[in-house]
Amino acid sequence: RYRFTAIDDELISAVGTYFNKENEEYSITIYPENGVSYTQKGVSSHAGYETIELDKYVGVKANKTFVVKITSNNLPKIMDSRTHLIKGTSIIEEEDETRDLTKDDEVACIKAYTITDKSLVETKNLTTTYNSNKYVQARYYDQNGEKLLNTQVQFIVNNKTYNKTTNNDGIATLES
Repeated sequence: RYRFTAIDDELISAVGTYFNKENEEYSITIYPENGVSYTQKGVSSHAGYETIELDKYVGVKANKTFVVKITSNNLPKIMDSRTHLIKGTSIIEEEDETRDLTKDDEVACIKAYTITDKSLVETKNLTTTYNSNKYVQARYYDQNGEKLLNTQVQFIVNNKTYNKTTNNDGIATLES
């Protein structure tokens, strides 16, 4: 696993690593600082370096850390590199042992590829009275400006989170 720090508010869109052979099974788990993880499994398409596009983008906030963990049968690592290694960022877990690779001047071959988070929320009525049978609707868009259809989204009101699902037009409704 490798610990990164986001530069800006970004979306993790892909992960890169090295495989010793094709058809190697792997599992990628991303742990943003907010604790909501995302896991994707697959099989390598070839031996060598591979960029794996994620089926779902994972949001990370500027200056916050996130961890990318890859589970597979091989350990791609670089030894004796001129890379500036930061202690505690590149960890290997084997059976019952956890080891910081950077202590031996090694680093795991894991890259996280991000894109700028261009998502936005379009809304009309932002005020309503509790139990008034009124509602707030918001249309959600992804980072490319496309409507988010039939997707779980969140409304955060007074530090309380409400999970809702957008409809076929990208609109989610929060009833009062």
